[in-house]
Amino acid sequence: MTLTYSKDNQYLTRELAGIPLFLTFVKKKGSIYTPARSLISHLHALTRNEPARAVVTDKFNTFTLEQELNMDETLREFFNDVYEITRQIPRGKVLTYGRIAALAGRPQHARWVGRAMAQSPDDKTLPCHRVVNSAGQTAPGWTEQRTLLENEGVTFRPNGHVDMKKHLWEILSADEVTS
Repeated sequence: MTLTYSKDNQYLTRELAGIPLFLTFVKKKGSIYTPARSLISHLHALTRNEPARAVVTDKFNTFTLEQELNMDETLREFFNDVYEITRQIPRGKVLTYGRIAALAGRPQHARWVGRAMAQSPDDKTLPCHRVVNSAGQTAPGWTEQRTLLENEGVTFRPNGHVDMKKHLWEILSADEVTS
């Protein structure tokens, strides 16, 4: 785990297994914001009992290099599985974050699929645009995604969501992807 402070000292950036996680801590004192450097002391102040303080301290201080490396390897393997599954989605079809997570063996990790898509290699072999949420919504802020899908023949319902009945890729297991 790597902790770094922003230049203005308002953001504490925590990088875990190569994934940047941003913690913002601002506490108004009049019109002055408390710097992020005092984050742990403020968390301690918020936790009144000693066991809770110990948990807060442990979360920030005892993440060992070995754990980080293990987590890094686990995430790398998971992301590679996600990318392999995504590469197999046929033109004109979509798959959900949750379904990809399940196919990759981690059904509770749909958000990590989203993270993998956001950090995907910038190449043309990974059709990230074919990954949508469970309601068929495209990624917020990625206006080209809809255009790319429409160019492949994907249709959208009046509410702007992919017509999942027509375009959801019906894949039963990860074995179908690798075979």
